[in-house]
Amino acid sequence: MPAGHGLRSRTRDLFSRAFRKKGYIPLSTYLKTYRIGDYVDVKVNGAVHKGMPHKFYHGRTGRVWNVTKRAIGVEINKQVGNRIIRKRIHVRVEHVQPSRCTEEFCLRKIKNDQLKAEAKAKGEVISTKRQPKGPKPGFRVEGAVMETVTPIPYDVIGLNSGLYCVYVNCLNPNTDTWGSHGYITCIFQLLAVEFGTCSVVRGDAEHWCHKLIDQSSRCELHSCIKECSKEPSEVDSSSEPNWMKGKRRSGTSAFHGEIGHGNRLLDGAGFSPTEEEEETSSTNAAPAVIVEKPRDEVAILIEGKVRDTPSFWPDCCIYKVPQRFRTGNEEFYEPRVVSIGPYHFHQGSFPQMQIFKLKYLEAFLSRNELSLDQCLGLVRTWEAKARRFYVDLIDLSSDEFAELMLVDAIFVLELMIRHQFFEYVDNCDRIYRKPRMIEDVFHDVLLIENQIPFFVLEGLYDLVDNSSKGTLKFFVELTHEFFKASVKINEFGADRAPVPGVNHGVKHFVDFIRCYYLPTEDEKHEYGHRFYEIPPSVTALVDAGVKFATTSTRSLLDIQFNRGCLKIPNFRVDDWTETVFRNLIAFEQCHDDHQVKYISDLMFLMACMIKTSKDVDLLIEHEIISNMLGSNVDVSALFNHIGQRVGLGQPYYYFSLCKKLNAYCKAPWHRWKTILKCDYFNTPWKVVSTIAAIVLLVLTLVQTICSILSL
Repeated sequence: MPAGHGLRSRTRDLFSRAFRKKGYIPLSTYLKTYRIGDYVDVKVNGAVHKGMPHKFYHGRTGRVWNVTKRAIGVEINKQVGNRIIRKRIHVRVEHVQPSRCTEEFCLRKIKNDQLKAEAKAKGEVISTKRQPKGPKPGFRVEGAVMETVTPIPYDVIGLNSGLYCVYVNCLNPNTDTWGSHGYITCIFQLLAVEFGTCSVVRGDAEHWCHKLIDQSSRCELHSCIKECSKEPSEVDSSSEPNWMKGKRRSGTSAFHGEIGHGNRLLDGAGFSPTEEEEETSSTNAAPAVIVEKPRDEVAILIEGKVRDTPSFWPDCCIYKVPQRFRTGNEEFYEPRVVSIGPYHFHQGSFPQMQIFKLKYLEAFLSRNELSLDQCLGLVRTWEAKARRFYVDLIDLSSDEFAELMLVDAIFVLELMIRHQFFEYVDNCDRIYRKPRMIEDVFHDVLLIENQIPFFVLEGLYDLVDNSSKGTLKFFVELTHEFFKASVKINEFGADRAPVPGVNHGVKHFVDFIRCYYLPTEDEKHEYGHRFYEIPPSVTALVDAGVKFATTSTRSLLDIQFNRGCLKIPNFRVDDWTETVFRNLIAFEQCHDDHQVKYISDLMFLMACMIKTSKDVDLLIEHEIISNMLGSNVDVSALFNHIGQRVGLGQPYYYFSLCKKLNAYCKAPWHRWKTILKCDYFNTPWKVVSTIAAIVLLVLTLVQTICSILSL
């Protein structure tokens, strides 16, 4: 097909929009103010055909000469041959944008005005004209030193197995044979030195053989071999080395040397064993001398990595959020203003909060008359146990870790005490006195990556004077009062809290909140299936005739379905909902102790039931959801986003509930009853007309029967 030559021909790529700039045109495009004399750039938007300029003007800069309701008059210079013609065109506001061509001029003008004002104040006269830039200053370049790297040739002995192994069998020194133990050991050491092998010496020769290498050079080693090869009568005792004196043995030697798989090392006169020597050597054989090939460097490296790998403890409960949850949702897992614990300790993005921590530490110690050495010594005794709570290796020294635990733990304690007893808040407190700062701090305390072991906080709270505790004698009670208003645990299980003063096994704050949401033994559903079913949406349930009602139970997980009525506890949706439940889900997904993932199963159930804003409208109408977040669209999006990429529990907690709901919706009788009720009995007038129609139909049927009988 030939290419076109129209006004917009061959402009698919020319008018294409940039990456991530597609979609609806932003409202700011229509709210921009253009004045006559402004410079604008013509940039055609291919999605808007009205008021589109010719492709020649795309990318040109012009000056505004007219402004109408929907269009901008732009004056552009156009070169035609050797002439430059001023063209005046009108384009819609979607195809223009403010130009930055005069930005440098405006900045230079402002800077010149400042320079003139400063010069006038000093009584000086300056020139603000632009000066040409001078050449760049020269510098000397040093020549590079060339280095030549040449590989060292490696001589390989032609052995079948590739291993340097020498097995030496020597006779008993008590016999009347000349011992060649020293001679063979010297040969072994020579091989080890010459070929760079790793030597392993076993037997009587181990002590003096290492002494030989330490005290003799290689030349001495060759001379030692020659001396050892002589008969005892030919040896000059005066020239004999000190290490060799007393080491010779009388008699002839029995030697059997092998390299690799049966290859002979030495084969000559005086070295072939006789039958008698073989028998003697088999019964009284000296330990062998072995030369082994060096180990593979990669194997040694892997062994070192395995040895340096940290051990995983069953106490691990503070995790890094998996990447599948974090991607695109970093604001719900990363701290805003304060880092607590070692995971975000090295970021250095909260220097101001470190000052607040030290101020809180000073106030805590002075009010309770505690010494810093006493608290620090107590924290040091918990270091090993506290490190096992973190799944990642904490790259901090013992002193740094103890300081971190002490400062952060006392900061959290003082924060909770001031929240409960407001008289301890002074006028210089930048957390409680600064607007909305406490909300950001509270957000950071709820994060799974921003946790401190619960036993550390509880142990330091036991040091607090009873007069400062008030009625809250136990740390569990203080924690409950701190969280109850924000995460609504005062209504969902205040009576199911861990017993104060007992080893309750709470690991950290996220685990503490999760304990409140868990059902009691009486409220737990019957489950035992390792599969899951997807429940219908709220709209589908209403169409099938299911009634909705709130329940007075204190467990958020207690959702019941009985005789066509689905009872769900009231669920408050606010600014804290997504942060709290995302971190609860991340904790459940990472922790192995949670076979039944209650919170994850709940969010999956709600995400399946709430698919559109219409489902939210129905739940709000039945007072099941209290929307404090904003529009109903935001609520439906919240549940859909939380329920993504969530692994369900084994078994699935709501399996029986979903099975009942699906069975109820599949029954046609319930749907027919709902249609009848909605179409004919939803208003009093339709009820009257329906009854009248039924009566009229009955009378007509009776009249017809009577007429037939009269015949």
